[in-house]
Amino acid sequence: SKSRMDQAEGIIGEKVTHYEDHRKLIEDKDIDAVCIATVDHWHTPCSVDAMNAGKDVYVEKPMTRYLTEAWEIQDTCKRTGRLVQVGSQGCSARKYHKAAEIIQSGMIGPLVMGTTSYMRNNPKGEWNYTIQDWATPNDMDWKRWMGSVDKKIPFNADH
Repeated sequence: SKSRMDQAEGIIGEKVTHYEDHRKLIEDKDIDAVCIATVDHWHTPCSVDAMNAGKDVYVEKPMTRYLTEAWEIQDTCKRTGRLVQVGSQGCSARKYHKAAEIIQSGMIGPLVMGTTSYMRNNPKGEWNYTIQDWATPNDMDWKRWMGSVDKKIPFNADH
């Protein structure tokens, strides 16, 4: 919502351009690429709109919910010639490439078992973010957030 964007501006201490609608953002000719880190059901429309506007796309995983949406992104990518990367940070991190190199070289012998963890330093646990208890549908523009999802779903801060 506008008040949340204004609040964020206050935290960083300077005026920034912000958008309530992704279509306004992609109209900006100074923007070359976008990072789509929305709720999953917005990944396809935002990606397709961005590529059609001449922007390259980094979209968080999962790229889509359905195979038909994946084909739509692929078709748009081919037609527009724009770049698309699906955000699987673990695949891009050098430490994982180095680990694979060490394992494949045989430096540590045959791999028998592997365990890994990642600390997000959040008291609620990894990826468990909620909005404030006092939040209302207007605070987060629930109607826009729901997008193409069934509008009959009532507001729930845990969605």
